Amino acid sequence: MLNRTRVPASRVSSTGREPHARDRTRSRKRRFGLGGFIGLALALMLGITFFVRQSQVRQLEKYIEALEQEIQYYTRANDNLRDQINMLRSDQYIEKVAREKLGLVKPGEVQYILTDPRATGRDSTGQNPAKGPGGVTER
Repeated sequence: MLNRTRVPASRVSSTGREPHARDRTRSRKRRFGLGGFIGLALALMLGITFFVRQSQVRQLEKYIEALEQEIQYYTRANDNLRDQINMLRSDQYIEKVAREKLGLVKPGEVQYILTDPRATGRDSTGQNPAKGPGGVTER
């Protein structure tokens, strides 16, 4: 007794026989061929797009970090300039500049100006101290 199983009609070829396994894989390959190619192309495009976008995100993150460092630098510089402005507007600094650079004095003060005779090469009489009276050098 032969044990024959019944093959569904959809799997029977026009010759009345069941298709070989090789024929079934060919038909699957054909179905996979166009759909698989489209799916593979789509996956490849998505992958490329993902990596390109990731690269752009990394570049933008570096740019943002550089801008944040620049902001910190200019914030510190701005704070230093504000401190300098406050110092220049103070009464003590204005008085110091008035006394040292402009030679001003407060009412009732006497200003003494000391000079270094070595710097000019002359003494208080207007003569060169290295030379005697009348401009003669003493030895």
